[in-house]
Amino acid sequence: MRNSGALNLFVHASILTFFIVGCDKESSNGPCETVICLNGGECLHGTCICEDGFTGESCETALSPEDILITEIKIPHYPIFSGDAGWDSTLAVPGCWPDLAVGLQLPWGEYVQSSVYPNASGEEVVFSELNFPYLDNHLHLGDSILIDLWEIDGIDSSEVASPPQLLAALRLSTEDFIMADSLNLWPESIEFTADSLDVEMVIRFNYNF
Repeated sequence: MRNSGALNLFVHASILTFFIVGCDKESSNGPCETVICLNGGECLHGTCICEDGFTGESCETALSPEDILITEIKIPHYPIFSGDAGWDSTLAVPGCWPDLAVGLQLPWGEYVQSSVYPNASGEEVVFSELNFPYLDNHLHLGDSILIDLWEIDGIDSSEVASPPQLLAALRLSTEDFIMADSLNLWPESIEFTADSLDVEMVIRFNYNF
């Protein structure tokens, strides 16, 4: 009887070991092992779960956004002096820093101005509360717009009045810049540099698919 009990215990242990090994082997050859998901997609139970903006069995097809939202414009670099002089004074002295404004020319030609950043003294300027009155800053695929940076007067009453001066301009077609790079169809931001004027602009976007 003792030998029979030992044999039964051995058989049960062998069966349990088989099932454990079998489960491990099955999991290593699971349904996602041969599935390739593109454009940041991830496999779940043999099916690709795609990132926003992509669809298809392997997330290979890019969707067109319903609209594109400009969320922020950063100006990391800009000239704080106008040549050897201040922007609003004949002397290049602190307190005569440029007053920066971002403008947007809409697809049908209308021009609007966003918020103004007064007395920019060299630090990074961020326009995060944009006020472009065009569908609450929403653009559509194929729209062509002009974004530019101006130095303007009128913020400080002690300034010497002078005409606004254009520092940089970026003509942007949403379709052109989005579709130009097949490896990054929906960039979170684009960067524009005007080397001659030492101006850099970074424009951030959100997409609604």
